[in-house]
Formats: sequence, structure tokens, C-alpha cells
Amino acid sequence: MPKRVIIALTNGIISKTLPSESTILRLRKVVELYTDSDLIITSTGYTVNKSPVLDENGFPVPEAAVAARYLVNELAVRQDSILAETLSRDTIGNIFFILELFLLPLGIKNTCIVTSWFHIERVKAIFSWMQELFNLKEMEVSFEAADNPAFSADTEKAIMERENLSVKNIELLKKRITRRDDFIHWFFTEHKAYSFNFDPQPAAYVIQQAY
Repeated sequence: MPKRVIIALTNGIISKTLPSESTILRLRKVVELYTDSDLIITSTGYTVNKSPVLDENGFPVPEAAVAARYLVNELAVRQDSILAETLSRDTIGNIFFILELFLLPLGIKNTCIVTSWFHIERVKAIFSWMQELFNLKEMEVSFEAADNPAFSADTEKAIMERENLSVKNIELLKKRITRRDDFIHWFFTEHKAYSFNFDPQPAAYVIQQAY
């Protein structure tokens, strides 16, 4: 049983072997924090904000898998210290699937979530909501921010506006959805990244540049 789980939230890939600049900065932060007693979980299947990277056979390439291999091949992390969560398509899904698939089944009580500075307030808001929904008040969680990538001024402005709006929306959802079963129903019926009634729509070009 690991003493701590470090969660690396990925943020895009360039190819089947190369993470985006944003993801690489997050992975480097993970390695700064990592000790031999930790378990690392990379997290994201693919974003719904842009079309996924496809492999030579036409299959989507999971961001978390690319990030995990980068940790092993480029940053010298032991392969047996890493797991990859490849189902999620957004930050709410990141936290939900990691809780359901890893932290709760393994009885993990100590976790550290790594993301970028621009993203960290949204992550904190979502995890706070999940803690209430899943009754996880005793779980110790810390948040570590990697440097932001070198965004253009237009992309940085658009990203921060979106992040601020997302935090406000999460606070509204937190008031509206206060039970775990209600959350699961909402997640698979109303959340556009997971409901069969919605088709993903790419984000504006300026937002896509963040990935």
C-alpha cells in the first residue's frame, strides 16, 4: 500500500510519444515531489476541447498513457510506481474516476494533485465538492502547481476567463447536487463530455492552443 498517491492531471499531447508543454511541466513537478514510497496516477483519456490524437491504426491515444511512458522513458520513474486513468475527458471526470477506481478501492488517505497554476483553483473546487459527495473529510489532500506554459496573451486571457467561469459553475453545482447518487445521474445524463445525448464540440481555436 503506497503512503501517498500523486495525481498528475494531464493537459494534452502532441503525438503518441510526446506530451504537450503544459503536461510536461506538470510531470516535472510530479518528479520533484515523488519518493519511492509514492504511487503516481496519470489521468485523462482525451479532452473534448479538440480532436484526439490517433495512432497508426486510427485509435485515440490516451493522454495518461503518453504521460506515464514519458515519466518512465524521459524522467526515469520506475514503471511499477505508475498507473494510468484513461477514461476521463475533463477535470470533473479526472477526480471522479480516480476516486472510484483507485483511491476508494485502495483505501488511500493521502493524496497530492498536480496541475498548472492556471487550473489549480478549479481542481480545488471540484475536489472539495467530491469530498462532500463521497464523505471524504478524513482524506488528506494537497495541491501543487506547475508553471504555466508560454501561452500567447490571447490564449492566457481566454483560459483565465474560462477557468473563472468554471469555478463559479462548480460552486452552483455544489449547491444543487449534494448526494452521490444524484451526482452520478447528473454526470452521465447532463455532463456533455459523458452523456450519450451530447456530441462533443471543439473549443474555440484560442482555447485549443492550451492543449
